[in-house]
Amino acid sequence: MKWIKWAAIRKLNLKYKVDLVCLQETKKENFTKLICQNIWGDSNVSWDSVPSVHTVGGLLCMWNNSDFEVDRRVKGRNFLMLVGTWIKDNLKLFIVNVYAPCDLVGKRDLWEELRQLKASNPEGLWCFLVDFNSIRSQDERTGSSQRSVGTYDSSGFNDWILDMEIQEIKSFGSIFTWCRPNGSVRSRLDRCLVSEKWLLKWPDSSQQVLHRDYSDHCPIILKTDLVDWGPKPFRVMDCWLKNKEYQRLVKEVWCGDQQLGWGSIDRTLSEDEVKSMKSIQQELWQVSFAYESLLRQKSRIKWLKEGDSNTAFFHKTINFRRHYNTIQGIFIDDVWVQQPKLIKDEAVKFFASRFTEEKLTRPTLDGVQFKMITHTQSEEMIAPFTDHELKEAVWSCGGDKCPGPD
Repeated sequence: MKWIKWAAIRKLNLKYKVDLVCLQETKKENFTKLICQNIWGDSNVSWDSVPSVHTVGGLLCMWNNSDFEVDRRVKGRNFLMLVGTWIKDNLKLFIVNVYAPCDLVGKRDLWEELRQLKASNPEGLWCFLVDFNSIRSQDERTGSSQRSVGTYDSSGFNDWILDMEIQEIKSFGSIFTWCRPNGSVRSRLDRCLVSEKWLLKWPDSSQQVLHRDYSDHCPIILKTDLVDWGPKPFRVMDCWLKNKEYQRLVKEVWCGDQQLGWGSIDRTLSEDEVKSMKSIQQELWQVSFAYESLLRQKSRIKWLKEGDSNTAFFHKTINFRRHYNTIQGIFIDDVWVQQPKLIKDEAVKFFASRFTEEKLTRPTLDGVQFKMITHTQSEEMIAPFTDHELKEAVWSCGGDKCPGPD
């Protein structure tokens, strides 16, 4: 049976051209070079593992050293951390493979151990590829009667994720990642959690839950590819309009070449130059206020109107909103598609069909008497808008965004 599972993993490795594989609950005490090469699909593989306790637990990580150069490994009973350099971008990565125990006490001990591990290594990009044997809400489990235990477990798990400053990346495919052989209980136990720096580098990160075959868990593919959707639409930020030089700058750039480059001064400034520097300092403050306004508008935070800007908070809000609004792909004829051109063509096809009507024979309403409006009401409906009505409509619009079609 194990050879069949290894062959299935090798097939996925070759199909998706993965750079790193993390396996949980291997139920194996040690792995040889031959076994890892057989699972990986070729001889160019490095690996490390955490042995199982008899037939319980066990972890295995495999990677290609030409892509990910591992220089440090940290092992615990329930986790295996790889620290190394992602060669393509010269980035320091922390990859943590986790298989949590089923009891709540054991989970909390593991959470605390991982919290201390991350706190002692604040730099770098973090990614947790985990089977925590925990759910985040009751929507992630069906068929279980132990709802009260699940609720208590979920609260602690969500608090730990918040305290770790990591977040679950967008997922598509199956909602549940594990099920009993008879299908009576299904849960979402496996997930990918990443740090904010990870999402800043790879904002299009997503996890695809594939169909399971020989295992009771579904395999998950973590993707970090940047998708090119073409030119982005131009947007005007309201902070630009508050700058007195805005119209002049737009006109100059539109009509001529924008002058690039910066100068530097290494001497004693004259009195006029000191005044100029003070003026520039004042302009810097104005630009800072404009930047705060820009962040406020992008983050869509309406309740924060005055005071200091919490830049880190704004950036997290912007990135979170941008990440979850990103379209990673769609199903076309039950096939997951991520190519932008195919998605755009399908969207055009969908809306074209919605707004295209076949020729139908419609019943007539001859002889049906309808209530009619009076002549005065008819004139009021086509009367020009008054200045008061226009002012009320404009003044009712939010100052940080464009009015909608309503």
